[in-house]
Amino acid sequence: TYLGFPSGYGFGGLAQRGEGLPHFRKAVFHGQFPFGVVELTDPRMPLSARIEGFSPFIPGNDLESSLPVAVLNITLRNNTGKRVRGALGMNLENICGDGATTHVIRTSDYQGLAMRRSDPNSASMVVATTKPIATWQTKWAESNLLPAGGLQHYTETFCRTGQFDHRAPSRPVAQRPRPDLVIDDFESGTYDRWKVEGTALNRPTLPAKLKRTDPVRGHQGQHIADSATGDHDTHQWDLPKGRLIGEPFTIQRHAIQFRIGGGSHPGATCVNLSVDGKLVHTATGKNSESMSLVYWDVSRFAGKKAQLQIVDNHSGAWGHILVDLSRKLSIRRQ
Repeated sequence: TYLGFPSGYGFGGLAQRGEGLPHFRKAVFHGQFPFGVVELTDPRMPLSARIEGFSPFIPGNDLESSLPVAVLNITLRNNTGKRVRGALGMNLENICGDGATTHVIRTSDYQGLAMRRSDPNSASMVVATTKPIATWQTKWAESNLLPAGGLQHYTETFCRTGQFDHRAPSRPVAQRPRPDLVIDDFESGTYDRWKVEGTALNRPTLPAKLKRTDPVRGHQGQHIADSATGDHDTHQWDLPKGRLIGEPFTIQRHAIQFRIGGGSHPGATCVNLSVDGKLVHTATGKNSESMSLVYWDVSRFAGKKAQLQIVDNHSGAWGHILVDLSRKLSIRRQ
C-alpha cells in the first residue's frame, strides 16, 4: 500500500477490507510455512474459531506440492459450557470468467459447489467439504452498495438465519430497504445541532481548502468535523481541546456508519455512541489523516434513545479527530 491505499505493487495478494460485514473483534495470525493459522475471538460470541490453512507440500515431491489446492481446517470452541446451535458457512468468488456457472455436487466422499464454464478445456474451481451441506446459494445478489457490495445479501440472510436462499433473489436487496437517515452531515457549515464544548471544534471545515503537509483524504462530504484548529503556522494545531455532544435520536435502522481519522487515543480522540446513557460503541482514528470507515451494528438497540459525542481531549501528537457524517454514510438501511 501507499499512504494506506492499495498501490498495485509489491508481492503477495491484494488486501481487501470488509467494513460492514459481521466479524470477530479480535483476529490473530500465526504463520509457519506451509501453515497459516488465524484465531478469532470476541467477548460477544459464545464460540471462538481457529482456521488453519495450507496448500499441499511434500518435500522432494514437486508434482503433488504444486497442486492448485487450498485446505482450510476450521475448529470451533464453545466457551460457555452450554449447548450452542449454529451454522458454519463460507463464500467464494467465481473467478472462472464470463459465462461461468455454479452448481451443487454430491459424492460419497465430499459435497460442494462446482464452478466452471461450458468449454471443458477452460478453467474450473470447486469448493468442497467432507460434511453434508445443508444450505447453499449459487449467486450473490447484485449490489453497488459499499462497503459490502454484493455480500450485503449474505449478511442479511445467512448471518441472521443460518440459511442461504438456494437461488439468487429476484432483484437486488439494495432496491428494497428503507432510505438512509442522516444524523448531521455538517453541510450547513455549523454545529447548530450539537452542543459545543471547548475550543477545538468551532465550525465544520472544508478539507479541500485545508493547507496541510499531510492532506485529509477519504471523506465523502464537503464538510467534516475537524479539531486540528490550533495555530498551523507554529505547528500547534493539536493543542486545542473540545467536544461535540449531539442531539438525542431514536435508533430506527440496524447500523450506523461514518468515516474517522486523526489520533488513535482511546477515550481522548474518539467518537462515542451512548444508548440510554450508557456507552455502547467507541472508535478512534489511526494516527492518520486518511479517514477510514467505521460500521456499528445497533440492531439490538432498535427504538431506544441514543446520542453521539465527538471528543478531542488530547493535546500531544495526533491530538485531533476528524469525522465525516456525510449523507452518503450515516445511519444505514434496514
